[in-house]
Amino acid sequence: MNTKNKIRNAIDIIGAARKKLDNLQTITAKKLLIWGGSFQEAELAEFIKVWEGSQAHFSWQMWEAVSRFDLVRSRSQTVLRPPAGNRFDDIERIRLFGNKGDLLIRRDADWFAWRFIGDPVGDGEAAWPMLIKKYEMKDYADSHGDNLFYWQDVSYLLWHRDEKEQRVSTLWADARNANLTKQEKYLNQRHYMRQGRIEFVRYLNIGEKSNG
Repeated sequence: MNTKNKIRNAIDIIGAARKKLDNLQTITAKKLLIWGGSFQEAELAEFIKVWEGSQAHFSWQMWEAVSRFDLVRSRSQTVLRPPAGNRFDDIERIRLFGNKGDLLIRRDADWFAWRFIGDPVGDGEAAWPMLIKKYEMKDYADSHGDNLFYWQDVSYLLWHRDEKEQRVSTLWADARNANLTKQEKYLNQRHYMRQGRIEFVRYLNIGEKSNG
């Protein structure tokens, strides 16, 4: 490639990047709820119970154990506990999410790290929990409230594993278990970016492809 073509190629790349940036929306960290912390393995069931009052905001649940993965559609009265066949001491990762918020819990040896990102709730809506210092909660906005994020919604097509190659059992993301409809083909996410890098990935829902 000669110098003239290299310059044209660079201009095209810059133009495409600017067009993409123009299509992104912005939000400051203080307008979001971004919390995180950790707790000991024995406190997992207790920590999950703290969030039961906010269950209405979690439309979907993902429970991952060493040899099993369950995708569960939440019901308004669903108690947050591992699906049949799992125990709390087998859990490696949990994700509770809906359009209002996304709670991620993941094992780190005999501890669990957690991260929540969501929107403030309005009057008449189920409140987010008041988390105590026991869970080592840190509020991102306390030190980074003025940080500006660019964000966009992204959709990923759900897929199911072949019987011949299983990372976990054949129950991996079984559509029948979650009662998925034909329209619920995509895992919709919101990506928050800062300085050209993705800082947070927030699960929104499982449904039709997002227009974001």
